[in-house]
Amino acid sequence: MFSIKFVIRFALAWLGLFALPASAETRQLELHAAIESGAVSVRIDFLGGAMGDRMKLYLRKQTAGDLQLKVTPGTLFLPQGGDVQRLAAVGLKGKLTAQGTYRRTAAIELNDSSEQGFLIQVVCIDYHKNSPPAGQAFIIGAVEPRCQRILSVRGDLSIWAYQSAIWIDRAGVSPSKLQATFQVASTDLQAAADLLKEAEAAGAASLAEVDVSVEAKASARGIFSADPAVRAQAHAEVQTLDPADRAKLDALLKLNVLRGGKLPTAEELRAGSTLESLIPAGIELPKLEIPQSVNDIMVMVDAIRQQAADGQAGDKIADLASLKLLPHLAGLKARLPLLRIAAARAIANVKDPVAVEALLVALQDRDARVRAAAAAGLEKLTQQNFGDDTEKWTAWWQEAHVSFE
Repeated sequence: MFSIKFVIRFALAWLGLFALPASAETRQLELHAAIESGAVSVRIDFLGGAMGDRMKLYLRKQTAGDLQLKVTPGTLFLPQGGDVQRLAAVGLKGKLTAQGTYRRTAAIELNDSSEQGFLIQVVCIDYHKNSPPAGQAFIIGAVEPRCQRILSVRGDLSIWAYQSAIWIDRAGVSPSKLQATFQVASTDLQAAADLLKEAEAAGAASLAEVDVSVEAKASARGIFSADPAVRAQAHAEVQTLDPADRAKLDALLKLNVLRGGKLPTAEELRAGSTLESLIPAGIELPKLEIPQSVNDIMVMVDAIRQQAADGQAGDKIADLASLKLLPHLAGLKARLPLLRIAAARAIANVKDPVAVEALLVALQDRDARVRAAAAAGLEKLTQQNFGDDTEKWTAWWQEAHVSFE
């Protein structure tokens, strides 16, 4: 069996898109570290609201050599000059274009001194505060550990799943209250519960690296719970431990137990925002720009591969699924229509946004049979039916891609 790496390189070579290794001069930095060090300057254009694709970052390289910046889930955006919600990055959505759209990209690449714009998806972390208005000033903070664990588990969920998980974890808000107040779907609440369960397990597993007694580890496990009451109890138990064990656990307590071990107040359990202010109407968010060629998609998928190889992509299901598409994407470039038809049919078996966009490209094929295979594949993946009407498919996908599962 050929390795994924071999298949990718073979496919890219076939297309003439050789995946060259990063230059020795390319530095990889966390976004907040690059800004703090002065390697990058930032201008923020916030669109208003508190969740979704609302944070535009305009970055300019201020140092020699190429930079690759990572937007770690849980990176904080701290409001300046107003008592409004803090925001946390879910992840990088894409690179902004001159037309006001954005293109999918797996990393922030800064190769010259020009200003480049990027779109970040965010959630709010202060349930009881009001939503930031459009134009709100922010500074970029460090990564918040609890948010990072929750938001890093999966990369293919809806914004409401991520937002619900953060609120349940930080404020102890019940799923039933979220459903009643914000009409959160039951499927999103279940996804949030699954995120919290996996995040708690990851946190508890990190105790294996702490040199404390078995008793101390058992007492400390509760600090990773999504239930504030369990965290408060664990905090109290750790205070009764041997001083040496307690000292070794002190850093974990500070990072994971909110409010110094106290429970949320009644005020913190009251929603500061309405659904209308979380997702205000009348604000035009950047639309996804659909790739125009198979080559564009191949470059995008190879960037995901490079991130995975560098350990930056984590185990996000959506990212890994994209890699399965590479041999079939190469098939869409084949000279024979029968091979392109086979590729379109194979792509329809990969549940991934990139698969949808590859089939949208195939809708423009010069052969009617390939277009028919692409249309059938799109219907299979999306449960929609627009035939081979590229304009209708594109308009629908620009709205629907945010909730594609």
